[in-house]
Amino acid sequence: MGTDPYEYCPYCGSVVRSMDLPTAYYCGSCEEYVFDNPAANARVAVVDGDRILLVEIDDEFRIDDPPYDHDSEWMLPGGHVEVPEQPREAAARELEEETGLVADSEDLELFETVYRQVVEGAHAVLSLYAIEKEATTGTLNAGSDAADVRFWTPAELGAADASFRELHVEPRECNVPEWWVRRALEATTGRVS
Repeated sequence: MGTDPYEYCPYCGSVVRSMDLPTAYYCGSCEEYVFDNPAANARVAVVDGDRILLVEIDDEFRIDDPPYDHDSEWMLPGGHVEVPEQPREAAARELEEETGLVADSEDLELFETVYRQVVEGAHAVLSLYAIEKEATTGTLNAGSDAADVRFWTPAELGAADASFRELHVEPRECNVPEWWVRRALEATTGRVS
């Protein structure tokens, strides 16, 4: 997943030309197609009653591009799926790395998959999982790539000088913390908040 369109063929190094599709390119030299497909990403919504676990972004680049007007930005724990992981395994690994909480990947409930454009030119498909806090073990602690980690109610987040991470382009409902709490509770308990 890059942030710029392909200019050169990864097979022979020749200049490629863009096709009608926005992420497809063709190399006339070796007659190969090159696709800038979205990267796989997995995130976990850990719910504790009406609260959801968020990590504070500790990455100046991600906070400044695009610029945000809050003291801090919070998002769900998660990240890229690594070879040869399944998305569910990646979600459990990222949860532990970023928050210290351990979840059995089989206990994670898939509740949505969405496409997003992280920043202009960088695309991802997210597998979104949910789990209740009581189904996890470990000690809540911010990992090396997080400034802080805590449970928030949507109202608390709205009252603080903090914001829920709005990504460059993704389904509108994903930018609303209440949506995450509602969908995660539906997935884990069957009840609607």
